[in-house]
Amino acid sequence: MFKKLTQNIIECLGPKQFLEKILQLGGPRLLLVGDRVFSLEKDVCVVGFGKATMEMFKPLKQLLGDKISKSFLSVPHSGAVDLLVGHDASCKVVRAAKNNLPDDNTLDITRQIVDHVTTLKEGDLCICLISGVIIQVVALRCFATLSYPFPTSLTPFGSWCQNQLQYNS
Repeated sequence: MFKKLTQNIIECLGPKQFLEKILQLGGPRLLLVGDRVFSLEKDVCVVGFGKATMEMFKPLKQLLGDKISKSFLSVPHSGAVDLLVGHDASCKVVRAAKNNLPDDNTLDITRQIVDHVTTLKEGDLCICLISGVIIQVVALRCFATLSYPFPTSLTPFGSWCQNQLQYNS
């Protein structure tokens, strides 16, 4: 009985169940996320990375369907890949982070995700599905399935990151 109760609690707290609770359509052109409203009149792009990406993408794809014009999902080598999603021409699913560690392949995949997002135009909606734990590798904070070095002195964000790294050291 305790095992069944524990399993039910974990299922209720899962990313799929969470998204199913907070995502709703507000008519054919609006996405409601909690108390926020987003227009679906232009392109909708989804990017995701981490172990639970596929599990989060399923209810989103089920809700939005063809409104999603393109998606790029990075999952760990050990993660499950829904074959139906993999056959969707608008959805690119790649495996990253062999042994759950960032590597050259992960860096290349992250560049592809950045390129994917930079094609968006004003008014487009980009939904980011992020799961996992941030790890620290030689003063570089990253996700195992999304790793990209940043120019610490060239941008205000880079300066902020550099300050955070020094503060947390």
